[in-house]
Amino acid sequence: MRLRERLDANAAAKRLASIARRKIEAYDRTRRSAGEQKLRIKDLAALRALGVREHLALEIGGTGCFTVRSETWRLVVLATILRPRLYHHRFLATDHIVSRLVEVGYVHSDFVKLTKDLADAMRHLDPEFLTPWEAIHRFLQALTKAGLTEQQHLSFALNTRLADRWREWEGTRQKKTQRRNSISSVVSHILDRIPAEDRASMTVESWWQMTETGNGRPREQTFGTDTSIDNDLEELLDVLLQRSSTSPRDLHGLPAARAIEEAISRKTETEAKANAKRAAEEANGGRQSMIRRAEQTLDGPDLADFLRTPLADQGGILPLDLAERNFAGLRLAEEALSKFAQSRHAERVATEWRSKLDSEARELFGDRAARIVRQSVDDKLDGRPPLIYCRDERTFRVLQWIAQTV
Repeated sequence: MRLRERLDANAAAKRLASIARRKIEAYDRTRRSAGEQKLRIKDLAALRALGVREHLALEIGGTGCFTVRSETWRLVVLATILRPRLYHHRFLATDHIVSRLVEVGYVHSDFVKLTKDLADAMRHLDPEFLTPWEAIHRFLQALTKAGLTEQQHLSFALNTRLADRWREWEGTRQKKTQRRNSISSVVSHILDRIPAEDRASMTVESWWQMTETGNGRPREQTFGTDTSIDNDLEELLDVLLQRSSTSPRDLHGLPAARAIEEAISRKTETEAKANAKRAAEEANGGRQSMIRRAEQTLDGPDLADFLRTPLADQGGILPLDLAERNFAGLRLAEEALSKFAQSRHAERVATEWRSKLDSEARELFGDRAARIVRQSVDDKLDGRPPLIYCRDERTFRVLQWIAQTV
């Protein structure tokens, strides 16, 4: 190598070494100052439930240059592969996961992009130095070795068995969350209907934090095993909304006793008024229906006679009063109307045929006609006088035959 080239190479090596020393110094400061930031990881509870936090201390043969403690960035790695659909793939490349840590600010800006030569120079000064990519990749490989993840080339995915457990856990959590939201909504409606002096400062959240009498634990922690609370609260709300008069067996710490008493009282009063109104409407309906039916069936004097004639077989009650009672009373009044109409019709028919009989008797017997039609005939006509026996065309014909034999 010519002298000029050697001098350039030496100068480049010195510059690289100088940069490496400054980077290592920054690296050491970053490690020493790495604090515990408050985690905002949506799936932190899932990671705990799946029991993977015990793998956060896996040995990876070095340390990465992160702005947070090792446990923190490793939790982000686990949470990222827990939900690969955010990246539209089951397997995630290490590059994607590194990008995630850069996004949340867990990778120091001085170490986001390092050349291989610079990384090697830094490792020469500190054998434990790892780039962010190397640290994350080694951690994922350690997880694969521990059976938590699967590897395809430079990409990783959650172990199928563990993924199934996670989905089961998430389904359970979602149901619990939905149930809690539903209960919170009911409690909110209940509190809105409790007088302010009884409700005091109680809110939905303060109600959740109330201590259960039986176990001394907040309701927030115990409602998962209490299957009765949902129905009890729904029953309580139904009472306050005046949809029911059945008091729930347990108020679950809600100051609703007086509100329940007042709601039941209002419901009873409202129902009584509604029943009275309905009864009056039904009575008037029955009366009007009877009047229309009678007007369609009878005319003039017959109509007036029927409406003001007490019904002997119904205790002497007037037809319209009977129709007002109820549906059964209306039916009985209609039956009485039918019988009355049939009776009046029969009377008119009988009057017509009796008049005809009297006329023919006068033609046949002259002055004796009145005596003949009004006296009983021995063992004939059921012992009744002809004028009484005659009530229609058939009986008139019989009387004609008898008269001809007298």
